[in-house]
Amino acid sequence: NFLAVTLPLHTGDKLYHALIGIKILLALVVFFFAIALTSSKSWSEALRRNVAQWLAVTLVLAAAIVAISGVLKNMKPTSGAAAATAVEKAN
Repeated sequence: NFLAVTLPLHTGDKLYHALIGIKILLALVVFFFAIALTSSKSWSEALRRNVAQWLAVTLVLAAAIVAISGVLKNMKPTSGAAAATAVEKAN
């Protein structure tokens, strides 16, 4: 759970929080494109006309989300007991 486990380990880490925010926003964009490309409503007709292009954009965004997740997973904790333990293990 991000709020209970991960957030306390990265308190004050601006890069971590920026990447989490970007990842969440990209996920919302992916959801939008997925809905738009499968919808039969008139508002998504323009996107459906170029379905291959927008599907490619969606896949690139999804790949970016996975890449950001990998970076976040490998970031070291910056605060709390976990950070002290990480520093001790490194030495």
